[in-house]
Amino acid sequence: MTTNEQIVASGDQVYVNLGSALKAGARMNNDKAGTATWLGIALALFAIPLLVMVFKAAFEPSTAITVARELTIFATAGLLLWVVCAREQQPFSSVGFTPAPASRVALWTFIGLVGCVIALAVGLLTINTFGLRFGSAPSAVTIKHPMWVTLLTVLRAGVVEELFYRGYAIDRITRVAGSRAIGIALPLLVFAGFHYSQGAGGVLLALLLGGVLSALFVWKRNLTANILAHFLIDFVPNIVLPLISSD
Repeated sequence: MTTNEQIVASGDQVYVNLGSALKAGARMNNDKAGTATWLGIALALFAIPLLVMVFKAAFEPSTAITVARELTIFATAGLLLWVVCAREQQPFSSVGFTPAPASRVALWTFIGLVGCVIALAVGLLTINTFGLRFGSAPSAVTIKHPMWVTLLTVLRAGVVEELFYRGYAIDRITRVAGSRAIGIALPLLVFAGFHYSQGAGGVLLALLLGGVLSALFVWKRNLTANILAHFLIDFVPNIVLPLISSD
């Protein structure tokens, strides 16, 4: 082989090695993204119920413990957003944080609220008709929290539950399973299931309200509208009505 031929052959080998390295790097990045997505799905589906169970088992009920639990759940939302940004290297729009005019977001929020009110009415009618248990078990220890703690819980429910069960879980499970039906149904069932402590009535209401919020997200894919609708449907009965009745 002549010197020129050797140089050409060496150059070809360099290109081959470079191409192999790039392919290996791409495979490694894909593997990391896959692992990150599975981690994100686990966080989205199970972080809230697991944290609630851990705090319930490890601590006596108190206002301080409730605040610590809610802040810990908020922290897991921050962790999930870090997974989206740093590990999956996806924009926040991939979980529904998409820009939209305020008037449109307000309209979508209103439509979601109407749907939630209808679902709530159907759920309460079913609960009363069949005598389903709704609320904490009679043996459960309950304490009266200051209004600001209730507000913190309502805010956490609206923000974190929508990020977890609608924004992230629906999108990622749909991608992994290759099925929109599974992407909607699985998070919805887990979301409803972790309301088991509120009895069959609580599970039913969570299923109906979660179904409306899932439909809203799939329809408009705007997580802000979902968060506002969820927050308001909890805010009125837990904050506004108690304030009115106390006057």
